[in-house]
Amino acid sequence: MTDVYIGTARFERIAEAIAALEPCPFFGVLTADQIMMALAENDVLPEIIRADVERAALVDAEIGARNRALEKAKKTEKFC
Repeated sequence: MTDVYIGTARFERIAEAIAALEPCPFFGVLTADQIMMALAENDVLPEIIRADVERAALVDAEIGARNRALEKAKKTEKFC
């Protein structure tokens, strides 16, 4: 495994988020899911989902471009 170094402030923010977690009321301990959610909320994601995240970003960009083109076409129609 390769070490990944992040900025100290970000590292401290993530550590504080994990330290502030309350034990799961059902299990009585911190669960892996709680820790993974705290990491994800601080933009730390597993490599396995990288392709899905990149694909979603591309879809969002395409939708945004399509919406801007539609808005531009609507404005153009008003002036013609």
